[in-house]
Amino acid sequence: MNERIELLQRAFKQAHNLNAEHVQSIPVVEAFKDQMVWDGVIEIFAVANHPVARVGYGWAYEENGEKRYATVLGVPPINSLDALRTFVASLGRKNGSQKR
Repeated sequence: MNERIELLQRAFKQAHNLNAEHVQSIPVVEAFKDQMVWDGVIEIFAVANHPVARVGYGWAYEENGEKRYATVLGVPPINSLDALRTFVASLGRKNGSQKR
């Protein structure tokens, strides 16, 4: 298992108090108004013991030169792209129009 997956699993435990088992890696390129806003990988995890979510999404990103890890539970109707789009939009509001 690679380090990114292990760090994301720790992030799921810390943020949601859930164990997460890696299922799949999905490369994603997301554009908005003809500008690339995301070019990365979303990791899909199976999560157990949550009342609603059976899946979680995680990814690594850089902020202020520091590597960070985001985790989102897949509570219907949330899917991986919805989670990423919401996250990218929140970064845009927080940091202006910086690309991630």
